[in-house]
Amino acid sequence: MDLVRQQVGQTVRVLVEGYGRSDGTLSGRLDNNLTVEFSADPALMGSYAQVHLTGARATVLLGETGNVIPGHTGLNDNPTIKTKHIKGDF
Repeated sequence: MDLVRQQVGQTVRVLVEGYGRSDGTLSGRLDNNLTVEFSADPALMGSYAQVHLTGARATVLLGETGNVIPGHTGLNDNPTIKTKHIKGDF
C-alpha cells in the first residue's frame, strides 16, 4: 500500500486496458504493473495516455488523463516482443 501511495502526485504513462470499476472510468497499468483508474474516452483503450495520479485506494491509483502519447498503440511497441504468424486453415 505504501508503494501505491508513493506514486500520488506524479504524471505517468499508462497503458489503457479496459473499463474501470466505477461508472465512466477506464483502467490501465503502469510500467511497474500498478493499476490506475481514471475518467477518459473509451476510444483510448489499447493506447498509452499521460495520467496525473491524484489519489489512491488500497491497491488502485486514481488519476486524471492528460494527452494520448502519439505513435503508441500498445500493440507491439516493445521490439523484444515478437509476433508469431500462423499459416494454415483452421
